[in-house]
Amino acid sequence: MTSIFFRLEDIRKLGQGYEERIGPPDACASALGRLVVGFSWLEKSLANHIGELAQLAAPVAPALTAEMSFKQRVSALSSLVRLRPPLREFNTGHESPEAVWGDILSMLFEAEALRNNLVHSEWSLPNGNSMRRTKTTAKAAKGIRTVLAEYDAGHILDVYDYVLNVLCILDEFFLDCSTSPSGNAHPHNAAA
Repeated sequence: MTSIFFRLEDIRKLGQGYEERIGPPDACASALGRLVVGFSWLEKSLANHIGELAQLAAPVAPALTAEMSFKQRVSALSSLVRLRPPLREFNTGHESPEAVWGDILSMLFEAEALRNNLVHSEWSLPNGNSMRRTKTTAKAAKGIRTVLAEYDAGHILDVYDYVLNVLCILDEFFLDCSTSPSGNAHPHNAAA
């Protein structure tokens, strides 16, 4: 018995571009791609903030965060935030850092749930302006369930925009607003 298989290198040698293989890009698949990319930015931001709060050298931080799942990154970062590192203020205006962080945690988990709902599914090829998503689950309490839904690019991009919004809010929470652009402490933070 002989086995015939292609290696990635064999396919790469063909040198074909996107449109030669697939045809013109479609909005739904492009929106799914953007969601995947946007979520990777959110994951990277979590890893960066873990390194910063843990006071890890830039080359060391990835050794700890690279293999962490999204939930593990959120849990690690949350634990570090709740330690209230000395000399570290969070950008919360007049709100309590704990309350703001609680809201951010909710948004992070919502972003993950929305992303997982779309990414961990089976998709049909685009049909006009929409794609059919099929999600089958097998849970002890409910047994096997299959959900079918049609999505257009707008819905998928709404999830992408939500993920980017969460990313901005997360990064804003960690902005150091204790110094002015000139590097001097703001008057309300200076010792009297």
